Parts: sequence; C-alpha cells; structure tokens
Amino acid sequence: MEESQEKLRMAVASRAMCRIGRPGSAWVPARMCESDQPGLLCDAAGHRFVQGEEVRLWVEIDGESSYFESTVVKVGAAVPGRGPDGLVLAFMLEIAVPEGESDDGSIVEILLPGGAAISLLEAPARLVDIAISRLSFELPRGYGVIFPEGGPLRLRMASFSDPPCESRGRINRVAVGERYVNYTVHIQDVERADLHQRLIAGLTEIV
Repeated sequence: MEESQEKLRMAVASRAMCRIGRPGSAWVPARMCESDQPGLLCDAAGHRFVQGEEVRLWVEIDGESSYFESTVVKVGAAVPGRGPDGLVLAFMLEIAVPEGESDDGSIVEILLPGGAAISLLEAPARLVDIAISRLSFELPRGYGVIFPEGGPLRLRMASFSDPPCESRGRINRVAVGERYVNYTVHIQDVERADLHQRLIAGLTEIV
C-alpha cells in the first residue's frame, strides 16, 4: 500500500499525464494536479464521469505502467489556472494490467454518433494491423454494432506522450468468419499528418 501511495505522490509532484476510464470503455486523457483537498485531483477537460462512479486510472511512473481502481468523489472541481474541469478520485487501489488492454496508454478507437466509442485495444475488439493509410480490426459476430462495407468511419488515436488525433476513413472490406468479423479501413482524411505518422509509428510496435 505504501509503495502505491508513493507512486501516486511522485506522479502528482510531476503533474504526470494519465488516463481515466470506465471498466470496458475508452480512456480519457487527464493530468494529475497538486491540491490541498483530500483525494487525487485530475484535470480532465470534457470528461463525462459522474460522482460515485467506479473508474480506472492508468499512469506511467519512472517508465513503468501502473493501474488503479478508484471512485469519483467530486466533479466540477477547480483546477488551478484552468477552471472547473477537474474531478477528484479517492479509494485508490493498485491492480494488475487488465487482460486484453494496452499497458502504455495508447488509444485507438472508433467514434460513434452520440459520443460513444469502441476501443480497438480492449476486448472484445482486436486491432489486427495498422499503417499510415489503413487499419484492420476484428469484432465478434453478434456484436451490437455493424459497419457496412463502403460506410464512413471516424477514428481517434493517442499515446502517452502525444495528444489525440482524429481521422476519417471508409470501410473497404468486410470478411465474415465463424466467430469474428474482420474490417479493413482505408484512412483518408487526417486531422494532423505529422501527429498521425508519429502515432502510427508507435502503434505498429504494439500490434
């Protein structure tokens, strides 16, 4: 327990970047902040968490990834110099890296209408291949969302050291197997080409 608390103290002191997410859902980029109030204050602009919600926190400390389970005890908390975009976490418990998840803070997700997202780095989805102008992924047959061949797609990628970058693509191949459906996406419109290339270079190492 003391070792876990020391990790968190080091992360707060360095204003470390982190990721916060609901179990089985996409991660939200955030930054740890020093605060005189109880709990862990995180600057997470645009988050949709609510008070009392159970969440996970990922942070890299001294080159090692750490996961924590936690509870949101306050939303709308004041972040020094930023405004009321913070949330306060408490009851921190360090856990092992959840099975099927990336342990380096990377994000590759499909953005759905209405704000929901499907992470391609978390089960039951699987990122099969990725390159500058294409990617392929698998979803189980019977999954609640189906992407038609020729249909448009919005993507978002990020890493621990790089901010999110959105792109648009089109499904140019759908292969239906016994247990999974494989989709191939042609990436056409990228928000920032230099950032996109940097993210792809890092993601190819974990696929």
